[in-house]
Amino acid sequence: MGKLRVLIVDDSKISRVMIAEHLRETDFEVCGMAADAVEALKLYEELRPDFVTMDMNLPDTNGLECSRRILALDADARILMISAMKDASLMTQGREVGIHAFLQKPVKPNEIV
Repeated sequence: MGKLRVLIVDDSKISRVMIAEHLRETDFEVCGMAADAVEALKLYEELRPDFVTMDMNLPDTNGLECSRRILALDADARILMISAMKDASLMTQGREVGIHAFLQKPVKPNEIV
């Protein structure tokens, strides 16, 4: 089996690059990067990645709403929220939307894997 394809969604270019670097030597391949929800939805439809990393803060909406929109396109989408904001309320809301897991920034490579 080939590498799992990942779409990275984060408004911070530094964060996108750091996550991509963390995934470089793993069983994951970065197939796309998006800085906002509009780009994320477009790329998700085009690329149909195996996995999405999602930031909470995006310039055009929040990560929960972006995740909701992706899941409306593909109910089987696997989404990992990576955010500096990690609290019980956010995690509960995320699970209700359909987000599979949560990590707090800064993340370590082994945490993502």
